[in-house]
Order: sequence, then structure tokens, then C-alpha cells
Amino acid sequence: MMNLEQTMPTNWLARGGAMGRIMGRTVLRQWQLKWKQRRVSREHQAALIEQHHIETAEEITRLMDDMKGVLMKAGQVLSFVDSGLPESARERLRGLQRNATPMAWSLARGVIEAELCGDVSRHFKRIDEEPVAAASIGQVHHAVLHDGREVAVKVQYPGVAEAIRGDLSTVDALGRVLGLLRPGLDAHGFLEELRGLLLGELDYRREGADQAEFARIYNDHPVIFIPPVVSELTTERVLVQAYVEGFGFYDFVEQATPRERTLAGMAIHDFVLESFHRHLMFNGDPHPGNYLFAVDGRVAFLDFGCVRRFERTTQQQICGLIDAVRLGQRADFVAALTTLCGHPPRGDISPLWRFFEHQFTPLLEDAPFRYTREWNALVRGREGLDELAAIGLPPELLSFSRITFGLNALFADLDFEGNFHRVYQRYLDPDGGHPTGLAHLGVAVPEAFR
Repeated sequence: MMNLEQTMPTNWLARGGAMGRIMGRTVLRQWQLKWKQRRVSREHQAALIEQHHIETAEEITRLMDDMKGVLMKAGQVLSFVDSGLPESARERLRGLQRNATPMAWSLARGVIEAELCGDVSRHFKRIDEEPVAAASIGQVHHAVLHDGREVAVKVQYPGVAEAIRGDLSTVDALGRVLGLLRPGLDAHGFLEELRGLLLGELDYRREGADQAEFARIYNDHPVIFIPPVVSELTTERVLVQAYVEGFGFYDFVEQATPRERTLAGMAIHDFVLESFHRHLMFNGDPHPGNYLFAVDGRVAFLDFGCVRRFERTTQQQICGLIDAVRLGQRADFVAALTTLCGHPPRGDISPLWRFFEHQFTPLLEDAPFRYTREWNALVRGREGLDELAAIGLPPELLSFSRITFGLNALFADLDFEGNFHRVYQRYLDPDGGHPTGLAHLGVAVPEAFR
């Protein structure tokens, strides 16, 4: 694993060599597994296979941590979205969400001083050398401005932009590595989706502008909190925003009361639906590492590096698709899908119909629905995402489907209940005065969210 005094490999030869060594060792382990399986009873074969999955996941997770960039982003997404990964593999990948190996302070300081044109003391009264989080393209340091404001300073890894652009030109090699972790994955389509995620995240100025827009929309909200950006200290590779203290997602799930989990889950639910349906914006990277849960009950939303924007017509078409599934109208579903794709869907649409039917089960009946891990496991065992690309979905709908899939997994971990059929009426009938989910729960929200 990369130590704190080194930066990641950035040239194609070094990165390609690291991937090649991993593939060689994994193929060798696969041959060893087959050899061992012939010599043990059927009962012991399952244990051998599980151990093989664990060893492969551990080694590829270390590679993702070392390489950062595209591979690490793939690991983050797969850790909470993918239906085909063994639970042991997902557990190891979760560490990539916020707890990757950081770069040395000397490297981070160099980026800050180059971007802000001067010693760090010119802009910060104090800055902690040890980062509070590290992920795929950068890490975060706690700091205090000279006016006393506590801030989080996000610093991009030096060389990560070049590494990402190089990786995106070698999709086949990346796909083979991901195939070792997740056989059967449509790696090419998946990596093409990640291209938009990562290239958008490289410009922190654009991210800061998008975050500021979300902060304006939710400025007076009692539960949803978007940290304000310090725009005068935000550049292409440094982003400074208000510092937030709170529990990480998995710590919160373990410690929160049922009421706290319900409020937090509904806050995330409202944020996603309000942003998409009312403001035509969508955060394309809502993995569990991008939330903090404050002790006062607020949920802080972090990382707006991949904000997708939609036309009103696209939003209405997606609503029509969802409403057709909700009402069981297959002909209307095909018509809405044809409009979205610009052509009749290719092949059998049954997998797509079943996918949406499963994913939107919470909306189908006018009754309370509880997100649980058991329900999510049942849904994950049915049609997944790999079949959808072959139908010819437009990128917007494929991304929407993948994020919906991941959010359902996140909601299942929160284990909370609500009448989502009634909540969704707000977006299917936008002039009907229907309240948001939090308002349904009795939270006093501003008039715009009632």
C-alpha cells in the first residue's frame, strides 16, 4: 500500500505493470483453488471459494487504494451499488469511501501553496497535517481561517488528473481487473459511466459552484445541510468549505435510534427527489462516504463533483416511466421508454420492467413500506444492472437506474419506514400541494418543502 511519503504511480507503464501483477497472482490463485477443490469434500469447497473471494477482494482493494483515480472510484461505487459482489468483498471496498491511504502532508501542502499562491499560514490560522478523510482523487484537512471559521480543505492528489486521463484510455486493462473482482460485470459500460464522474470531479471550481447552488436551495432547511463554500479560497485543485462534525454512515447506523434513522433516511430521500424533480439536478455520486450525521439531527451532504443536470422534458419522461410501472401499465412503459431512448428499446424489455418494478416497490401501494436489508437482498437476487445497457438506455436513465439501485441499498441499511407512495405524489402531481417526506413525519420545514 502507498506510504505517506510517496505519491501514486501516474505513468501508464507503472500503472499497467501494477495491474498486470495483480492479474497474474489472481490467475495463479484460481488454478490453486481448482487444484484444492479436487482434493476436498463438497462441504469444504464452499469455504475454499469464500476464502478465494476474500483474498482476491483484499488484494484488489489494496491496488485500488494505491492507484487512486478510476479504479478506486470503481471500488467506491461497487461497494454500495453492485448486486453481484459477495458481502465479504463489499465490506473491504467500503474502506475506500473515506478512509483510503492519504498522501504525505508535504505533498498536500505543496498543492495548497501552489494553488493559493503563498504559504499556508497566509490563508489559514491553523491546518491539521493529518487528514480527516481520503478518497479517490483527494483528501480533506481540518483548518481554521484567520477570522475563526472552521473549514474543511479538500486537496487534489498531485498527478491524479493525468493518471485518470491515462486510465480512461486503457479501458480494457481496467475492465480485466474489475472482472477479477466481479465476474460478469459490463466493465466497459460501467467505466464509461465513471468517465463522466471522474472528469467532472477534477475541477474543484466547478464543484464549488455546484455545491454553492445546492447550499442556496437548502439554505433554510432544518435537516438537510450543504456546507457553504469559501469561494475565494477555492481553485481547480483546492476546495474550502465549512467544516462539519458528525458520524460517518456506518457508525450512525449502528448507534442511531429508530426515529433518528427514519429522519435521516427521509432527509436523504427528500434531497434526492427534490433536487431531481424540482431543481433538475442530480448528485451522481451519493455513496455512503458522502454523508455526515450531526448530533443535532442534521444530515450534511458532501462532494458535489458529479452533478448532472436535466431538461424538464427528461424529468417528465422519467416520471412517466415510473408512473407506468406504479400503475402496472406496460404499454405506457414501452411508450415512455421509446421517447426517452429516441427509438424503440432493443430486445426484450422484461428485465427492465422487472428491474423498475422491484426498485420502485416502495411506491406501489398507499401504505407504509419499510426498507430492510432482507428486502434489499431479495431485490439484489433478481434482475440487476448489467442487463440494462444492452437495451440501449440513454446515459441519463442508466445513471438514474444505477443510483436508484444504490440508494435503495443505503436506505435498507438505515432500516426505516414511510409511506413513499404518498411522498411521490408531490412529483407525479406537482401542482397538488403534496408535502415532502419530512413534512409527512411532522418536521417543520420551510414553505418550499411543505
